[in-house]
Amino acid sequence: MTVKFSAVAPLSWQSDLIFLLSEKELYVFDDLPDRPDGLIEPPLGNASSVMGIPRRSIQLGYIDYRERRVPVYMERVQVNDDAPIWVFSAQTVGNIDNLYEQYHPAEFERHLPIWMKLQFFWYCVMGVFGFIFIFLIYHGDGLVTR
Repeated sequence: MTVKFSAVAPLSWQSDLIFLLSEKELYVFDDLPDRPDGLIEPPLGNASSVMGIPRRSIQLGYIDYRERRVPVYMERVQVNDDAPIWVFSAQTVGNIDNLYEQYHPAEFERHLPIWMKLQFFWYCVMGVFGFIFIFLIYHGDGLVTR
């Protein structure tokens, strides 16, 4: 499936969307149908009413915003005689600023290199280095004051 960002949208809009999708684990593009029409072919012997019908939109999931859940959709759009492409819905794009305002990273986290944000056995590398640093200061202070 081809996912395109609008050339008109500013770069911050795109990076905010990427942050939200990865933070809320909605980067499920591997699970989406490969066919351009979004058709999920039914397995043999399945009588599901959704399978086998081309789809115009696909819901990636929800992101909680205050007291409500905001759905994240991709829609299949055809412009003129070009082949249809998958884009994020207007509703999703309209909610990005509010969602990013709620879930944005801390100020110091924005300036960290990417390798410090990586996770190692469910722990952030930055936290492991911080723990080792505090441990060394604590024990170093004990050795000096002896």
